[in-house]
Amino acid sequence: MRDYILNTIAFADQLKSGRKQEAFMESVKALGFDGVEIRSEFLQEGLKEIREIRQAAERCGLKLYYSVNDAIFLDGQINEKIQDYLQQASDMQAVHVKFNLGGFKKYQGSLKQDLKPFLRTAIEVHVENNQTKAQSALDDFLAFFQDAKANDVPITFCFDIANWYWTGVLPEDAAKKLAVSTAYLHLKNKISTNEGLKTVPLLEGDILWQDLLRYFRKDIPIALEYPGNLQSVEGGLKAVREMES
Repeated sequence: MRDYILNTIAFADQLKSGRKQEAFMESVKALGFDGVEIRSEFLQEGLKEIREIRQAAERCGLKLYYSVNDAIFLDGQINEKIQDYLQQASDMQAVHVKFNLGGFKKYQGSLKQDLKPFLRTAIEVHVENNQTKAQSALDDFLAFFQDAKANDVPITFCFDIANWYWTGVLPEDAAKKLAVSTAYLHLKNKISTNEGLKTVPLLEGDILWQDLLRYFRKDIPIALEYPGNLQSVEGGLKAVREMES
């Protein structure tokens, strides 16, 4: 069965006001999700907070996913903080951890030597397309997954259906090429405004997300990832479940 995950960006206003992510576990469970995706940028107290998150998730019976707001590749090199992030995910007892890809185009090393030693873990590792061309060029992802496969590096893709628009790529075009590497989906929507593109809840934008889901396996986890309120989150989850029932 597919797992449904809620990214804590749903509670952005409260998190920016200082509330901690573990405080929302009971709400996430009550909404009907199977897990919660913790965001690294909202962590405030290091290992102490990570343990509190783990304990709160255990009490509520929620799986933990970890979204790291940092890239694997920086200036053509492996990010020196990768091991620290993976340790955080382990301390959290997360089942998935997600990074940005970063500047893979400049990388000239060996993934088997430089990256694979970090991945001796039961935690699934993904890279995601963000909203920057520099870190999310479609050709860079295709090159990375080709290299990862050749070097037996177990990293798969987190496909964010909306972020492609910020990089000038249609998600349908990306899905045709990256569905085979995709093991996790981020769902949100977008609208165009006078100030540019804006992220909105799944049911409020102009992306035909139902059509996009047909490109992907029906067993991979889906996360809702957008700021909103309990109503917009609950509505999004209900719509996805109904479409698949």
